[in-house]
Amino acid sequence: MNFPSPTQKVAPKSSLSETLKSFVPTRYFVSIFQSLRRSPVGAIGIIIVMLVLFLAVFGPHVSPHDPTERNLRARFQPPGYADEKGVYLLGTDQVGRDVLSRIVAGARVSVIVGITSVAIAGSIGVMYGLVAGFVGKWVDTILMRIIDGFLSVPFIVLAVAIAGVVGPSLITLILIL
Repeated sequence: MNFPSPTQKVAPKSSLSETLKSFVPTRYFVSIFQSLRRSPVGAIGIIIVMLVLFLAVFGPHVSPHDPTERNLRARFQPPGYADEKGVYLLGTDQVGRDVLSRIVAGARVSVIVGITSVAIAGSIGVMYGLVAGFVGKWVDTILMRIIDGFLSVPFIVLAVAIAGVVGPSLITLILIL
């Protein structure tokens, strides 16, 4: 194989614009769109996930009422109920709180817990797997026995035990999951 010397100039084989044109993954997105057209259930699922993510990001701006504000005069009202404070699109609960506002607030917390838990567990799992894969032999065996020990305990029992010892909080929930 002939390598150029450090002083010799090498002409590029293609320009940057040609490289970027060939890199655009249009076929990938077209195939995703075609598969969603064939599967309306998948399309509905993506719409629901996008709606939840939208509510999580823009929740305080979209929420019509304060999710913790109580109105005992408006207990158990049906969807579309209106009073002097506004319209309750999904009705009210047992203490008069707006159900839609509570769903939006819950979506925000759920998305934060879910994304953070997956990011932490994924990074720990990747590092654990890299150590087990690169070192191998007895280290891999020991690490796998530790994981087998964790998997032998039912998750809900482990989660309740950890929450009981550490105390209930959002950080504890994220770390347990």
